[in-house]
Amino acid sequence: LYAFSAGGSVKWSYATGGPIEATPLVSRDGTVYVGSNDGRMYALKDGGSSASLIWSYQAGGPVFGSATIDKDGYLYFAAADPDKRVFCVDSLNGKPKLTGGNPWVFTASAGVQAALTLNDAETALYVADVSGMVYSVATATAAQNWVYNAGATVYSSAPALASVGGVDHLFFGTVEGKFHAVNAATGALAWADAVDLEGQVFSTPAISADGSVVYVATFDNISGLDRSRVLALNASTGAMVWNEASLPSFNPGFTSSPSLSVDGSILYI
Repeated sequence: LYAFSAGGSVKWSYATGGPIEATPLVSRDGTVYVGSNDGRMYALKDGGSSASLIWSYQAGGPVFGSATIDKDGYLYFAAADPDKRVFCVDSLNGKPKLTGGNPWVFTASAGVQAALTLNDAETALYVADVSGMVYSVATATAAQNWVYNAGATVYSSAPALASVGGVDHLFFGTVEGKFHAVNAATGALAWADAVDLEGQVFSTPAISADGSVVYVATFDNISGLDRSRVLALNASTGAMVWNEASLPSFNPGFTSSPSLSVDGSILYI
């Protein structure tokens, strides 16, 4: 893990025991949390010119996805195969949160490689695994609220949460090329059918501030049909708002997440 100064010089580097694919999370007190393919979640103190280990937590599989933290300081993160578990630990010391006297742990049906999403009330955690199952998990108890079968791997796309017409929805894509909108409270499919984007989805969608438009990018360098696209969908219906096909002729596709400007007028990808 590298830390850079505002001027671009390296402040420090810290070596974990494996490659890092997750985005680091920086808490309000400046602690840096990052998962590694060595199966550990690391909490690091930024000392200015060096980093020191505060604690690390050993999972049973690589930690590919980014962690998330709640207002009470509990850190949630997940492990890929063969572990399949989601963990909740105290961000200050790495000790597991207890529920009913036992460590807070949720076990998915397959490994989790996507980042995790908390709802605004922090009562539910949304988890997507590589078997295509998407779960709502109660943060108080680690119990499953509901499960939705997306039908294909949700690889690295964290579910995006937004209110549409006053109802919270989750938006995510799969490697099958389907895009789903799910009622966040019930797990029911919000649209009549998942939208076929004709390209794999590896990234988290961006959503307009008013919750009316969802922006998603696809990856397709295998079929030879040049189907990689950046698309805008109506968040309420899934209908196509626009489909940007006039991309460079050599376009293997997108694995990064699109991002909107502050005023929502420009999409960066």
